[in-house]
Amino acid sequence: MTTSPRFRRFTLAAVKENPWPYRALIFSLIYVAFDCLVPLVHIDPRHLSQLQIAALVIISTLAFMLLQMAIPRAIVGMRLPVRQSVVGVALCALIWWLCLVVHIPYREMPHNIAVAVYLLDQALVGLSLTIALAFLGMMLSVIVKEPKLLLPIALVIMAIDVVGVMTNIGFTANTIARHPEVVQRVSVAMPSVGGLHPIAFVGPGDALFIPFFFGIVERLRLNMRGTFFTMYGLLALAMILALARVGNIPALFPMGIAIVLANSKYFKFDRSEVFAMIYVGGLAAAAVLGFFLFTHTHLFHGH
Repeated sequence: MTTSPRFRRFTLAAVKENPWPYRALIFSLIYVAFDCLVPLVHIDPRHLSQLQIAALVIISTLAFMLLQMAIPRAIVGMRLPVRQSVVGVALCALIWWLCLVVHIPYREMPHNIAVAVYLLDQALVGLSLTIALAFLGMMLSVIVKEPKLLLPIALVIMAIDVVGVMTNIGFTANTIARHPEVVQRVSVAMPSVGGLHPIAFVGPGDALFIPFFFGIVERLRLNMRGTFFTMYGLLALAMILALARVGNIPALFPMGIAIVLANSKYFKFDRSEVFAMIYVGGLAAAAVLGFFLFTHTHLFHGH
């Protein structure tokens, strides 16, 4: 089977003109293959040292986080208009919802087919949620019009996530403790490795802010390469620490650090802007603290 030279020229021209849709498709297919194949890797703890098992877990974690960032990076690079992004969110949200609610009769299937269908279903849950949040984060990123606004946004979300995840009044910490099944349904799960189940989750807020920041950096022509690799390194480290049972990690904290480190040269403020930033940051902190105290008292206290 052959293709005409004209068709090949058309295809190559399309890829060169806008490679991001093709990259998004390729990364998505790799994501599904990764989620389906990694759990099938057999690991016998009797024949492997703790160091070898840890190395396998770390390698799979690095690959998972790379895909978790490469997909939204490719979607942001497509620079779709709002209407198409809304369609993308709706379609992926529908796929995610169907994967969760449709009952699959695994017991009526041969074992190998049941395992394959289950793994594919779990992969589609994570992929559809990742893509839906990527479209949504890209749409939200248009509200930021100036590069220097990245600094106060990063500082505020870093503080919010630390309090939310690591204190007993934090909404995220209380939700994880009281309703872990809800958190798992709206989070992107890392696949188990060879039956060892070193499962960790990328929360919906984390999966939303990755494309949010990428969208700002892409549209304002900031340091995308530095942002991507700095964020990848810090988030992969955070995921590895979570797998090491260090505890729940506020992923927006390393994410904010990456944004600041990679784009610090674009943050130039005059005196009035500094005072305005402090004022708005104080109001935001007070509002968030009030929200945390209210939900802790009325939603979680006594449960």
